[in-house]
Amino acid sequence: MINLDTVYALLSEEESPILEFKRDWYWNDQSTAMEMSRQWGELQKDIISLCNGYPSKCGIDRYLIIGFSETEKKIYSVDTTNIKKLKDIRSLKKDLLAKLVKTAIQPILNLELETVILDGKALIVFKIPSPTDLTELRNTLQTKTTTVPAGVVLVRKGQDEDSVSVASPQEIIDLKTEFSAFKVIKDNEKPKADVKKDRSIKSTVELYIDKNRSLSIEKDYPIERRDWTDNVLFELYKISDQFKSSKYFLYIHENATQNKTYEYIQKNSLLAPETPLIILTERPTDLKDLDRRKSNLRTRFKTDFVYFIDEFGYKNLYSEHMLEYIPYRPENYVEGIADVAGEGKRTALEQLKSWHNAISNPLMVIKGYGGIGKTTLVKQFLDYVYDTRTDTGILFIDSNEISDELVRIARSDHKIDDIYDFYLAQMKKEEFDGKGFSKDLLRLSVDNGNLLIVLDGIDEVIAKLGSQFDITSFITSISTSYSTNLERAKVIITCRDYFWDTLQDQIKVEEITLEPFNEKLAETFFAKYFVNDASKIAKAMHMAAEFRLSEKSEDSDLIYIPYVLDMVAYLIKQRAEFGDDEIHHSKKAKLLSSKIPNDFLVLSVCEREVKKLGSFDIDDQVDFLINLSLTETKYVTDYNIKDLSSKNIDDLTIIKLKAHPLLHFSNNKLLFRYDFFYEYFKGLHVYDYYITRDTQKLTKQFIELAGVYLRYGNQFCETICKKMFFSEELVLLTLESIESLKEQALECDSAFKASIDAAISSMFMLLISVFRETGEAKFDSSSCTDLLKNVFGEKELSGVVLMNILSCDSKRPVFDFRNLTIKNSHFERYDYFWDCQIDEDTRFHNSFFSQLSPRKDLKPIFFDNTFSDDCLLNDMLETINQRKDEENAQSDKLNENLRRLFELFNKRGNFYPQKQEYIRSKIFTGKLLPTLLKNGVIEDYLDPKKPTFRQFRVSQEFRGLMKFIDQGTRCIELDRVIKMF
Repeated sequence: MINLDTVYALLSEEESPILEFKRDWYWNDQSTAMEMSRQWGELQKDIISLCNGYPSKCGIDRYLIIGFSETEKKIYSVDTTNIKKLKDIRSLKKDLLAKLVKTAIQPILNLELETVILDGKALIVFKIPSPTDLTELRNTLQTKTTTVPAGVVLVRKGQDEDSVSVASPQEIIDLKTEFSAFKVIKDNEKPKADVKKDRSIKSTVELYIDKNRSLSIEKDYPIERRDWTDNVLFELYKISDQFKSSKYFLYIHENATQNKTYEYIQKNSLLAPETPLIILTERPTDLKDLDRRKSNLRTRFKTDFVYFIDEFGYKNLYSEHMLEYIPYRPENYVEGIADVAGEGKRTALEQLKSWHNAISNPLMVIKGYGGIGKTTLVKQFLDYVYDTRTDTGILFIDSNEISDELVRIARSDHKIDDIYDFYLAQMKKEEFDGKGFSKDLLRLSVDNGNLLIVLDGIDEVIAKLGSQFDITSFITSISTSYSTNLERAKVIITCRDYFWDTLQDQIKVEEITLEPFNEKLAETFFAKYFVNDASKIAKAMHMAAEFRLSEKSEDSDLIYIPYVLDMVAYLIKQRAEFGDDEIHHSKKAKLLSSKIPNDFLVLSVCEREVKKLGSFDIDDQVDFLINLSLTETKYVTDYNIKDLSSKNIDDLTIIKLKAHPLLHFSNNKLLFRYDFFYEYFKGLHVYDYYITRDTQKLTKQFIELAGVYLRYGNQFCETICKKMFFSEELVLLTLESIESLKEQALECDSAFKASIDAAISSMFMLLISVFRETGEAKFDSSSCTDLLKNVFGEKELSGVVLMNILSCDSKRPVFDFRNLTIKNSHFERYDYFWDCQIDEDTRFHNSFFSQLSPRKDLKPIFFDNTFSDDCLLNDMLETINQRKDEENAQSDKLNENLRRLFELFNKRGNFYPQKQEYIRSKIFTGKLLPTLLKNGVIEDYLDPKKPTFRQFRVSQEFRGLMKFIDQGTRCIELDRVIKMF
């Protein structure tokens, strides 16, 4: 199909080896027979030379456009009334292809030919998909001016750069090489179905009627035509108004041939004269002059009311519902680096721009740990959209702001599973003067690309709502409900990486992972912050070096966390402005270590504040900050600031706390200056438990926090591990903690039981992690199993919980379950379950298994009695059944190969010796023979009568296998042989 917008774009280009323009058709009805013959040859010459083009043009579609003057840049409508052959384009194409078959070797047979109407004028357009072979003349070709001999290759480059000439030997070699390479690419491409995307304006019309209550759709409408052969593609609605006259809404599909569609509508009298006509169509993605498509439709259908679907929706349906957007203009913004899944590292902002311009790609996830700059990147991108897209509304939703409202929605037995739930929660926070979106209107505005939605920090919702937030359905709905028609939907989610990675097997969407800054970016950041003050930049870089990530990372130059740079800059600027003393760290703190960069930063800041806060020392500050991090609202007001401290603090201290460098006070709310600290101080809360060794601190809040945040291999867990050492006391504390959690589980509801299970797994995996980092013994399956037995039992393990342990680390926590009985246990999203060793004596009883798909290329090993009937296998049944099917297939194959092998010894109803050379010559015996020889099933044999022959024979002990060979039935000897394998 020839795209109208593509043709228009081509008219602005110059002629080339793959593009030719002609003002007039080759002949008319007054041409003589001789002239007609030569002009047919001229047409074939142009088509064949375009097929070959010229070296470097392979893989690009070719076009021949009749009715356009290249020199005048003007369209001359082709007069089809004076050329009989052009009245039937199909017949013309058929005749042309027949002639090409006779004229050329490897002629192009899938060319397209259409009449295209531009500005009310007719063009004849040939489209030639790039060939994969050279087109060579089979017979002599007589053209308008010359005779071209058979056997030559015509190309389109001569002295005038686009004239037709005979290819040189080198040009032929180059073309053959390029076509051959292109053919390989085409052959290796995964075949794609010719997707003919049906679209509709049904929702647009219905919502237009909802807004204008006096309107209704007349009976027998809509009238639809979806003829993909002739590309007559439209949808027609007639709308009646009880106060005014009727009007039509006509949808013209982006792939419709406008001329044929218009002729069909006129021929069938589908439009009543003098009735207003509104035309809606898709916005082109690759047309520079967007109004060109509308201009052609206005001319062809004789109406002034032509709109792009999204344009009509924005102006007439939902612009009044858009919330005001004020640009953020982030200060000191430095564009960071992102790891784009499958594509390597790219600049983050450019990746977002590329995604935003793509069709049928509704969701982008920006992930990374706290402080890496996810929100800052999004805000910079939203400002770009605001500056460049005047018809795009922007809705930024801070999950933290609306999480309480979402909880209230969820409590009304409503599972959160749709963007509209977030919108409603946001509207509760807004003083919006006017009616908000309905669910259908929100979906239409997003689908049309008129509303860009950002859900910032969705991990807050995941952590707070748990199972009441159906994240899988939520993500699925974005594609199934918000990107179904125009497919222009754009939704951005930011999320901590370890929350999102938990969902990676269930949800496949485009995602980027923000990376730390390298040294150059860090310098750029400080240069902007200090306005190129070299002294302060050097000082900041020296201080920032204290907080670098490990230089042993894969990308050793990506070692600076943006939030740390911001804090360093802030401290230097504050010191310069207020003349504070140099930062030192002579004092110690219970939970902070100066050897850990983040601790060093907090220690430095808090030490400086001791002078201001008087008796409020470092530990008191840390205690206060921990309590702030644990608040559900993530902030406190003037009325409850005192509640966060175990000390009696006066009003003056409260005033000073509001100015703490780590905090920010605004609108009567005291909160952290950076989101990173909410997680950081939660980590100190967990660490404090292990310092105090008090199981009475296993509160509901601590249990939920540990279960959600403390995961094997994530940054939260790794930071705590750096402060701890493996010891028998740690093993004992873990054992006591888990026993206490099990006791609480006996008296709680099922929802909190799930949190306890997660906490048991987290605390055990923290023990494993600390052992891995500081244990003297080797970290392997044996050492992990020893710890498992220490905590959950020796010969018989009970209450084992292994949850949310993802395959994200080279040091795998794997256990040896051989000869063990495991009862009342829980295994869920433990990626290494099938790596664990299992034998015939392994028994699982009354245990729960879920989301334990084996890693790629890993074959699960289990036995008939591995899982008892009282186990809940859930989705693991598919893995078990699949593996059983594979084992059955392998068993059948083994039986068949054994039968074939023993058949080699079968003569006259008995086993006879056979030459070793003969037995070994059979390919299928290669894998079987060593085992059979080792176990004495087959043995070496020396025949006294033939002492020079090296022979094998079936041993006397296994001669009963003859029953299997003769009758095909099982026998004890066969069972013994199979067991050997």
